[in-house]
Amino acid sequence: LFHIVGVTPEAADLQTALGAAGSGEGVETLRLSPEHFASAWRTLDSGAPSSGGHDDGGNCGDGGGGGGDGGSGGGDCSGVDLVALGNPHLSFSEVESLAAMVGGGGGAKHRDVRVIATLSRFVLEQAEAAGHALTLSEFGVEFINDTCWCMLGDVVPFPPIQSARTLITNSGKYAHYAPGLVNRSGFKVRYSGLAGCVAAARTGRAPPRPLFLAALRGCASV
Repeated sequence: LFHIVGVTPEAADLQTALGAAGSGEGVETLRLSPEHFASAWRTLDSGAPSSGGHDDGGNCGDGGGGGGDGGSGGGDCSGVDLVALGNPHLSFSEVESLAAMVGGGGGAKHRDVRVIATLSRFVLEQAEAAGHALTLSEFGVEFINDTCWCMLGDVVPFPPIQSARTLITNSGKYAHYAPGLVNRSGFKVRYSGLAGCVAAARTGRAPPRPLFLAALRGCASV
């Protein structure tokens, strides 16, 4: 766990975040480079097609081919049939952003993709009062209260995860844990931002990876 200065409530400034070491003396400093972020993204996006060790396109890791109608599943290594949002819970601001994305005239949800969001009852009540829940429901988003994806399909039987071939999530936590939790041959996990997940919901395909990954393809450490 970590504090983000000016974002985490207990870390209004650097001195507060450091606590007893407020002066900063003797505190270890780690500098994150673009290569660090690229490596982390590739690790979370474990179901991406591989191409010579760089997963920015290329061949499917299981030998499947592309093509088809752009939908989900089948032999298409970019196909997505489940969009998993939350984990543990969507905040109200995330619900607000998601509603703006799906209600912005970008197209309907793909018929073969399920979009499921976990959120607390309190946030769902807020979303209903603000009209966001209706917008999301009309797009095809399904809501699950008071649990998270790390419990679904493992502790709690959950057919959507048990039958999915490829899911995409914007949760780094779930992208990390899902392969081991599901532990099923052929199951893949893709990782993207919220906008990328919405794009996958509409097209049935994982979106392209961020441009900064392609720019770093020649880095040996990535």
